[in-house]
Amino acid sequence: MREGSNWVFNEVLSLDIHIDRYNVMRGSSYIPTPSVLAKKRAIVNIKNKNDNECFKWAVTSAVHPVDKNTERLSNYTKNAEKFNWDKINYPVSFKDID
Repeated sequence: MREGSNWVFNEVLSLDIHIDRYNVMRGSSYIPTPSVLAKKRAIVNIKNKNDNECFKWAVTSAVHPVDKNTERLSNYTKNAEKFNWDKINYPVSFKDID
């Protein structure tokens, strides 16, 4: 009715609710890409072992992409220096991103 159809909503005949556990993700160090996704070759997953700066490497890889060996951290370290990371607390959570 709101869109001008002149239809009127009378009742709900049934309602199904499906509930599942949700594990909130947060930034950390390298986590291997599941094989079903890795085979698509559409995801850049940089091997940043033990530095908890995955946000930094994800942003750098998006702004300065490379053609070969996209998982190598050494391909991004020089370009990461072009940004100011001083006020970033690692690991970054969603609430830290405006």
